[in-house]
Amino acid sequence: MTPYPELYCVICCMVPRDPMECASCSQLFCKKCIQKWMHGKNQCPNRCDGKNIRMASKVIVKLIRNLEIKCVHCGMVKKIESIDKHQAECKKPKCANDACETLESAITTPQHVFLKGEKKVTCSLQCKFVAQLQEVLTKDEQYIPILRKAHDLFSEYGKQNDLHINCQKQVHDLISEFEKHSSQAQSQKAYIPRNPGKNGFCDFTLDQNHSAQGITLSHGNKSCYLQEAGYCFRTVLGNAPMTSGIYYWEIHADPRTENELKIGVSSERSFNLNTAFCDYDFGWAFYGLGQLRHGNNSSGPKFGKAFKNSGILGICLDMNKGTLGFSLNGEFLGAAFVDDRLKKGPFWIAVSLLHKAGFQLVCGKALPPCFPKQHLLSEKRVSYNIYNSE
Repeated sequence: MTPYPELYCVICCMVPRDPMECASCSQLFCKKCIQKWMHGKNQCPNRCDGKNIRMASKVIVKLIRNLEIKCVHCGMVKKIESIDKHQAECKKPKCANDACETLESAITTPQHVFLKGEKKVTCSLQCKFVAQLQEVLTKDEQYIPILRKAHDLFSEYGKQNDLHINCQKQVHDLISEFEKHSSQAQSQKAYIPRNPGKNGFCDFTLDQNHSAQGITLSHGNKSCYLQEAGYCFRTVLGNAPMTSGIYYWEIHADPRTENELKIGVSSERSFNLNTAFCDYDFGWAFYGLGQLRHGNNSSGPKFGKAFKNSGILGICLDMNKGTLGFSLNGEFLGAAFVDDRLKKGPFWIAVSLLHKAGFQLVCGKALPPCFPKQHLLSEKRVSYNIYNSE
């Protein structure tokens, strides 16, 4: 994403590759986009004479080459001139341990493991253990600290050739700690938010341990603010899962916010928090531009009204009906998503912030009267099937 809208190609709405420009209107285009556009025409999209299309100036080319964008696979930020090469490598299958970068093609003694019902490949017994541990721990809040140790462990040694020799003792320690917590879990109750009941009541805070770099939490982890020079989305999650019933919470705008938020729910916690949660299929969000996002980082259908640095956004997750609805300043906007997958938890409150943005999380309120009875939500909605067709 670029902070300069003028640097977008008006045809594909992306940062232009091999940039061309119109000498008359100064609009930029990708070379391929404008060539395709002008096939059978002799004018730019702004109806200028096609003879005025030329290569962009050296200043513009240099500016674009220095822009940084996110990898669509891992979320890592790279300069645009190197992103294609990085993404080509990044999408190649790797060891199933997220913290290990070993390509499957380089694995000499593969260790197979089933994760979420799918057969995956790891490069060693240690990585197989950590991949299995990761899947188990994300299902229970008590195990999250152990998962974090595993990630820290492999991040520390991940770039060294003797990774698995150095990790041997630490992996055994993790196994011991895992077994200890497993036995304790039988007699301890994990944190469960107050029962949502029939009126949507819930009580959550934001999770310091599941917030991206640069995000600051305050006021009992109910307020959140991000201020940085870059333009990459950063995500913060709620501290406890939503498992069944109806949940309602509010996002109160921070007047310091300069860039719109992406607000909704995520069914996963183990992903790159330095990306927007709704870039993935496990995230459903209202984007403050007045749009929806689900499994897409750049486009979605129009929905509701703009929301940025003033007002109160209400969110209702009805896991009985599989709907996610929104209100703005007491006005019901509709059921943004109607999806059977929203009936099956757990889900976490999720918000993605960009550049300079903040909000306050408010829970503990009953579902307001502006939300109609849940079986009527479908009368005012953008259906999931329509959303997928765009």
